[in-house]
Amino acid sequence: MTVSSDRHQPAPLRGDPAVPSAARILDFITGGGDHLEVDRAVVGHLLEMEPRLSEAAIDDRHFANRVTRYWATHLGIDQIVSLNYSLPASTEVHHLALAANPRSRVVYATADPAVNLQASGLLVGKPRVAFVDGDARTPEKIRNDPDTVKLIDFERPVGFLFISNLSYISDSDDPHAAVEYFFNEAAPGSCIAISNVTSEGMDPQLVARIEEAYAGIPDRFYFRSREEVLGLFGRWELQAPGLQHACDWSVDEPRPPAQRVMHVWAGMARKR
Repeated sequence: MTVSSDRHQPAPLRGDPAVPSAARILDFITGGGDHLEVDRAVVGHLLEMEPRLSEAAIDDRHFANRVTRYWATHLGIDQIVSLNYSLPASTEVHHLALAANPRSRVVYATADPAVNLQASGLLVGKPRVAFVDGDARTPEKIRNDPDTVKLIDFERPVGFLFISNLSYISDSDDPHAAVEYFFNEAAPGSCIAISNVTSEGMDPQLVARIEEAYAGIPDRFYFRSREEVLGLFGRWELQAPGLQHACDWSVDEPRPPAQRVMHVWAGMARKR
């Protein structure tokens, strides 16, 4: 299913009330209001035990925003393909990109039905923004979607945002494949940003409780080590400041290291 910005039919915003949604869970964790009891049941007790868990998700969002601004203002990238698990109401990428360059075009891709349902109601009147159905398991489907073909010129540099998207892709589903696919499709000068949650430095009991909470939902997430996240970049050339915790990542000036109960590894790379 493709959800494009020229559709005018209203759509429900919340999806199946019986099935937890990774996007709605993330919305709950970050203090949003578009979630259901089935979502709160997954992580509510974790947040009661350790409220600071929400910091990792907020750090991830801020990392995406910093990357988007940098691409637009320093590299002149005005085309973005964002593979994400965020509800459109909380997504700032297209706002930042269009503010920097009104000619920017943004395609979001997600396989989460709750996101696509909400997108159909919120992207009306935004001809330079689209949501398409797909995730890192289906890169060719994203690339060849009619809305992607309409908005993104792969003969010119494109910015690819994998903001914790690969955190929801198991090793058996080969998270490297989508990164490599878009490297092959991208023009020189294209960039990619990748982030992934990590259990490094965490309390082992907290890790076990998180994994237990997510074990039974359709889109659980997977911790990865620094070396594993570095490996996700494949042939893309990692750029300064290298792979950092998302809360510390900055291309402008060093940020003081932040203390977190859970970190996200984050980095940006380029195709020469």
